[in-house]
Amino acid sequence: MRGGARLGERRRAGPRVIEALQHAYARWDGRVFFLLPGGEGISLLARLVHLVHVAQTFHRLVGLAAADDVGRARRATEFDPRLSDLWLAHRAELLRPFGGESIWEAALAAEPERLSAMAEAARSVGRLDAAQRLADLVMKVAGI
Repeated sequence: MRGGARLGERRRAGPRVIEALQHAYARWDGRVFFLLPGGEGISLLARLVHLVHVAQTFHRLVGLAAADDVGRARRATEFDPRLSDLWLAHRAELLRPFGGESIWEAALAAEPERLSAMAEAARSVGRLDAAQRLADLVMKVAGI
């Protein structure tokens, strides 16, 4: 995780940004990357960016319900529970600048015949599972 810090240092970022970059993969529960801090040890900026990035991605791909589901499902595991609660309480106003229609619903509306089988499969496994699969695919294609 030192690579993020080096990037920040090369770009002459401030100490809070460098610390947030070091904590970019940290989880609230401290699982997965055991050498990274957990809980309050994670930079507040990193905790906030992580939650908003994931929730906004789910919102754009599948809609507000999916963003809510991921905020609830990952509360106190991947995400800071207080930030998850704040997200859920204020998500509509936070997401307003991004528009209300999900990319998924827009794609279905644009080419319903071509995407109907994919849509039916996604709906059959539940919106959160579909959103997770879509997010995984987008990250794989983007090389993230």
